[in-house]
Amino acid sequence: MTQAIFSKRGPSPPVKDIVTQVNLLKLLKRRGSVLKFARQNGEMQCGIVLFCNASHSTDHGQLGFVAGMLFGDLSLDSVFHTMSWSSHKSRRPVKSIGSAEILTSGEAIEEGKVLAKAYSKLLGFEIGLWIVFDSKDLYGTLSTCRNASDRSIRGDVSVIRFDFETKKIERMVWVPGKCNYGDPLTKTDSPMVDALQNLLYSGRISIDFEVALLN
Repeated sequence: MTQAIFSKRGPSPPVKDIVTQVNLLKLLKRRGSVLKFARQNGEMQCGIVLFCNASHSTDHGQLGFVAGMLFGDLSLDSVFHTMSWSSHKSRRPVKSIGSAEILTSGEAIEEGKVLAKAYSKLLGFEIGLWIVFDSKDLYGTLSTCRNASDRSIRGDVSVIRFDFETKKIERMVWVPGKCNYGDPLTKTDSPMVDALQNLLYSGRISIDFEVALLN
């Protein structure tokens, strides 16, 4: 990408607030009567997509991701069916927000590989795996093939790089933090809360990522 805009990290949310926010999302997902699952006309590519995010203010970062099935490309009005999400404190201590973001990307990839394998068997054709993130550290580490500055996560970086090079991950997409659907699962003051709820209700991407990269 020719241009990258990195958002500022927000304050670390209290665990109680995060739990309440996640429970709200679970409630919305269970209410089939209020959720509108969009249908995509015609045949087109589909894949498992995970939006990853993290926050950090203590020794243990808050990790979160949203997983779903995307029909078409990662663009405005594409159909996206949310499948699962996760939000929790990291089991290992982390030294920086970059380390936390790499940990959550690693967890999301493992979840995504399981979902992609299961749906490939169910549907009878190969389902690709896309990872969407806003981490400056992960983008820089993977694009330059350099080691992570935090020695404790170098193994995690190696696994992510191996999965990408062996095509277990079809695409890794960097987006600005203000466009990351995983942001509300790690920050209570996230500007993406309404966008994520809209995604759950409508089943469609409401963000034009190409425009966001230029603004």
